[in-house]
Amino acid sequence: MRTLGNPEDKQSILQRLAKVRSDSPRAWGRMSAHQMICHLNDSFRVVLGEKQVAPKGNLFTRTVMKWGALSLPLPWPHGIKTTPELDQLVGGTPPVDFERDQRELVSLTKPEPGTT
Repeated sequence: MRTLGNPEDKQSILQRLAKVRSDSPRAWGRMSAHQMICHLNDSFRVVLGEKQVAPKGNLFTRTVMKWGALSLPLPWPHGIKTTPELDQLVGGTPPVDFERDQRELVSLTKPEPGTT
């Protein structure tokens, strides 16, 4: 599994993000390219403690299922809705300026000194 903690993986992910354009076609799901960028920004903000999401699920889904979803080499199933706080059509950050949002995503992948 690729991780932002691995410099080679991180570079590969950043190169993929650099290729995304505001008019890039949907590759998977219903989000536009710009909505996806904002979704990822919001996801980083949750991890950084800058955005709150309502607790969801139970101990099993928050531990075992989460581990399996993130660790097993299985494709993510279609049709699973994202949490409302990360859905740009519901409560997520709405897309406004693609280039700014894309730059913000790149900056969110770079941890502050002393936080790694």
